[in-house]
Amino acid sequence: MLTAVAMAAATMGLAACEEHQSAAVKGAPEHLHGALSGDIEQQAVLAACYETKDQCPGIEADPALACAWRGVRLASASPDLKLVDSEAFTVACAEQQEDFRQRASIGLIDLALRVYGRRLDGLDQMVAAADPKAALYPSIEQVRERINAGLAQAGDSQRLPKFSPRKPGRDEPIFWSTCGETVCLEGFTPAFGGGVLSYRVTVKTAPASVALRASRASALAAAGLEAPAAADALGSAQASQLTLGPVCWTKAQTKDGAAVAGASRAPCRLNSSWDES
Repeated sequence: MLTAVAMAAATMGLAACEEHQSAAVKGAPEHLHGALSGDIEQQAVLAACYETKDQCPGIEADPALACAWRGVRLASASPDLKLVDSEAFTVACAEQQEDFRQRASIGLIDLALRVYGRRLDGLDQMVAAADPKAALYPSIEQVRERINAGLAQAGDSQRLPKFSPRKPGRDEPIFWSTCGETVCLEGFTPAFGGGVLSYRVTVKTAPASVALRASRASALAAAGLEAPAAADALGSAQASQLTLGPVCWTKAQTKDGAAVAGASRAPCRLNSSWDES
């Protein structure tokens, strides 16, 4: 309801602006129309309009709507999205006040329904996951340690061995891999060091149930970023990829029945693979 009122007010304000001759003012209705039509560039422009006072004539600053529009842009899964779009969402949704998060979440769900014509997985948790204080860029070694802790918590005695040393590259991200008895971790870090870009956990033959393997893979992948809510969201999602905050979570099953789940610090993209960075 709050979002509908805010959008109605914004629409009336934009309509009134059409009486003026300023190019900037006359461009405001175009931003709204384009954003609602699914134009991700116009969505970014409109989000910026809501972020800053007097940024766009005819649009009142509303940080919650700015956050919502940043989320709508990420939910598009467009191949044109970049890491900066995830970071912009995190910044726009950084406010921790409950009223802000509630309005932003309601706005995101409502706007996404208008733009894409259907409810999308994970939108109700997307704003809550945008915590700028969270360790989104841990080292690959931290991810390994957290997954080992997840194995221990699940009563699994196997552990992932330490990674073999790698030399810094020139341009290409560095690939890392380690395997226990039935669990493997693979990931990429920047060529000259830094936090993990993406990683995936593969659970092979145990547990015997396909569903249990998928659940185990999701839980261990979520443990890598200390994001237990992501495991539940992945488990209930119909799609194979899910944007939560600035992270794209993915799940899959290999031809031999292994379950795979992973995370990437970039927006989800249509038909993207886990290791794109």
